[in-house]
Amino acid sequence: MPGNTTGRHYPEITELLSRNLRLAREQASLSQETVAKQTGIPRTALSDIENGNRGVSAVELWALAGLYTVSIDSLLDAPPLLKPVGGMTIADVLDSVASLMAHAVRNWGQHARDAWLYGVFVGWACEDDHEHNWICGGNEALTEVAERHGWTARDVAELQQQRAVIRSLTTPTNMFTRTDHATD
Repeated sequence: MPGNTTGRHYPEITELLSRNLRLAREQASLSQETVAKQTGIPRTALSDIENGNRGVSAVELWALAGLYTVSIDSLLDAPPLLKPVGGMTIADVLDSVASLMAHAVRNWGQHARDAWLYGVFVGWACEDDHEHNWICGGNEALTEVAERHGWTARDVAELQQQRAVIRSLTTPTNMFTRTDHATD
């Protein structure tokens, strides 16, 4: 809906919805270009929606929720997993689990289930944004663990997707702080 400006009247809802829509798109591993093609919503409109510069119509919201396979309720509310519970967020809990696992005196790669859990919560690969080398190890540990347990490329991709979800919940820029990222 070109010119949809409803976001100006409810900025707090627009900010929350824009953040949740961006997160849902990223978790679905879709580019704005792909979403535009599949929903008919122009890519520039998607960018404006995700940056909080434009409201979203009910029809657009329905189409986006369906494509991202999330409920409309989850897009309209603070992500349920990020709501504070007893002063802690799910991000705090996930960080605590990752820290316990990373510092445990244990071979997390020995058994397939343990290796999978470690990969999801801590990660087997270097996740820094740089050119990987012998210092960081790159993806060598992940490759080694995958070979040891007979994980297919599809298994590794699923593990990496699950790890990305955990990272999106624990990365400070995704937790209730407004960020203006460049669009894809």
